[in-house]
Amino acid sequence: MRKLITCLSTLLVTVSTSLTAFGHGSMADPISRTYKIFLDNPETPQTAAASAAIAVAGTQAFYDWNEVSRNIPGYDYPATIPDGQLAGAGRDKYAGLNLARTDWFATPTVAGPRVCRFFTTTPHDPSVFKAYITRDGYDPRQPLRWADLVPVAGGETATLAGSCGQNSTDCHCGTSGAGMSYYMTLQIPARVGRHVLYVTWQRIDPNNEVFFSTSDLDFGGVDYGNPGAPPIIPAAVTFAFTNQWIGGGQGGFHITNASNYAIRGWKLEFDWTASVDSVWSGVLQSHVGNHYVVTNAPYNEVILPGESVDVGCTATYPIPGLLPTSIIAMGSAPGAPPECTGDANNNGVVDAADLGLMLGSWGQASAFDYNGDGITDGADMAVILAAWGPCP
Repeated sequence: MRKLITCLSTLLVTVSTSLTAFGHGSMADPISRTYKIFLDNPETPQTAAASAAIAVAGTQAFYDWNEVSRNIPGYDYPATIPDGQLAGAGRDKYAGLNLARTDWFATPTVAGPRVCRFFTTTPHDPSVFKAYITRDGYDPRQPLRWADLVPVAGGETATLAGSCGQNSTDCHCGTSGAGMSYYMTLQIPARVGRHVLYVTWQRIDPNNEVFFSTSDLDFGGVDYGNPGAPPIIPAAVTFAFTNQWIGGGQGGFHITNASNYAIRGWKLEFDWTASVDSVWSGVLQSHVGNHYVVTNAPYNEVILPGESVDVGCTATYPIPGLLPTSIIAMGSAPGAPPECTGDANNNGVVDAADLGLMLGSWGQASAFDYNGDGITDGADMAVILAAWGPCP
């Protein structure tokens, strides 16, 4: 126990009890991000934040709401989980929980003692709780860091009871109603605006398994405004004929999400001095002159990182092998960071890799036409050079 406190004394407050502990769980009051999405049904997200979280890595993470865990030798959490990944425990499966947003469901909160409930399922013993809250002045629009956390007192008051026992203002018992809960009176400090209550639950066993829970709190007093539309990111796209005949042919556009973020809703644009007769696996939205715009079909709007969709078409054209030109594709990426002009590959920095991508579209209409004049040229290169370096 002394070793545990020493490792995290600057960040954590130990919440211990001699009662039997249970493994697998999350905060139910104030409710955690993952448990809230599970109770609301991951198939029908109720908020934009929930939709964005699901878009990052899918729904399974929220059916496994009580498994946000790691095995961490020595209880040195900051050495294992990077800044910006605390809510998801540094796991790709739960990366959607890490989104820095001001529209997560938040529990209205005031300073002072508050009865909090951690809902548990599978029994384990022994274990220890720790709780912390974000520092005064924390900005929820920025990724959560270990340095943002300060201790919360009161965990030593924890008592074990049925999940729908007394003192809980939020009586979610789980889908089966089974399980137990720890009730603890935490001494919540004065804060303004949105903050995070972060709880860790460490099993004391050879596996060193620890569970993490992130709950959003709203103390009021700050208007964060509309979080705005999600960033639009480019996708890679190629075209190839699959069959040709006299006067026309059949071909397909291959759209690939080369970013680290899921695309939810995409658009394909191209110029072609041909008459497109039919389109499948996409919806032809507009045709003005030689310019075509195709959007996703209802069943293929999501393109996960590294995955692709194919859009087929037939067209009539007088010249054999006549190809479409100025082909671009892009999509909405709810999980991506705010748009950083010039950061074409969305890695958080404007550098030579982005310049190379832009040069590949030189002289064409493309997603790299930053000044909107219809062509990728020296003016757009100037935009990249002006933004050179880390994104704000």
